[in-house]
Amino acid sequence: MTAPAPAPAPARAPGPGRNLKRRRLRWPVLVALTLVGVAILTVLSTPRTSRVPLAPDNPHPDGARAAAQILRREGVDIATASTTAAAVSVTPAGGTIFVTEPRWLRPEQWDALAATGADLVITDVAFADLAPLTEALVPTGAGSDGEREAACEDPDAVAAGTLATGSGDVRATGPSAVVCFPSGDDPTVGAYATLVEDGRRISVLGNDRPFTNAALAEAGNAALVLRILGRTEHLTWYIPSPDDTGETVGSLLPPGAEAVGLWALLVAGVAMLWQGRRLGRVVVEPLPVVVKAAETTLGRARLYRRAADHGHAAAALRAGSASRLATRLGVPPSAGADALVDALARATGRPAADLAPLLYGPSPGDDAELLALVHALDTLEAEVTRR
Repeated sequence: MTAPAPAPAPARAPGPGRNLKRRRLRWPVLVALTLVGVAILTVLSTPRTSRVPLAPDNPHPDGARAAAQILRREGVDIATASTTAAAVSVTPAGGTIFVTEPRWLRPEQWDALAATGADLVITDVAFADLAPLTEALVPTGAGSDGEREAACEDPDAVAAGTLATGSGDVRATGPSAVVCFPSGDDPTVGAYATLVEDGRRISVLGNDRPFTNAALAEAGNAALVLRILGRTEHLTWYIPSPDDTGETVGSLLPPGAEAVGLWALLVAGVAMLWQGRRLGRVVVEPLPVVVKAAETTLGRARLYRRAADHGHAAAALRAGSASRLATRLGVPPSAGADALVDALARATGRPAADLAPLLYGPSPGDDAELLALVHALDTLEAEVTRR
């Protein structure tokens, strides 16, 4: 016969110590979970913005968030891009590409943008080369700030009426381009120009101020900006950068420069560890000579006397007297000279006109005048002390 299996041991009830630990940990865990939840909600509810100039998500004065929000409310689908490849891939046929930093673009990038067949809106062309795109417009970099009249027959410019812009104009080199908002008498130079080439509309603003949040509501800026950016249902907001063009510091260095630089940093680090001074704990050293304050004062006085420097001696005496008198009368150190003189006049009964020259008057010219000043200051301090 087999022995009966032993009965299972009864489960042990949790002791009071374990329950106490659980209760102690419950509130900290709940507080931590609450804080994590609040942080997540805050991050999710906070609108994502940037500080990139002329970006559609930049709410600051140099951003263009206001124009982007209005365009979206009007049904324009806006896609952002920071590289030429991304701008080309997200732009459908019949769309518009808005180029905000054209000075970074190389000829092959202009060719890629032109190959999309989309309309182009280009701004801030002062240092840009538009020749790979069109030879009908040339940036001049000139122009003046302020409001300008349209002075052309372009419908978008006529709807705007006036334009509040900064410096930076565009010159038309042929009759195919329409130039608006001229800054002078030359009708071929203005702040805005537009033309149609190969079935594509190209609109150029020499200065980017009309697009910014700070200036969108000025003059007819909003009318012109919204009309040229909202001409099609899709808008690609393209913000080029030096990284997009490949013109970085690393690309300008010769081959092998990165390896040499890393090796130089390693050698410099080893040299600093080898020759660097090790700082130990602070050691307190006794002073070789202890000079009493009275001896220092006498030594300085002898120097003043030898140099016949009555001005510095008088200044030191007056400063010491003023400090002691202010402490005696309860005048704070931050108070000015008038406050101290008024307090002295109330304490001594003397006119303020007699006390001010005593503490803040001209420097004595000889030993006799300096000695008279010493006696006068001693008398004044004695009067206040006896008060």
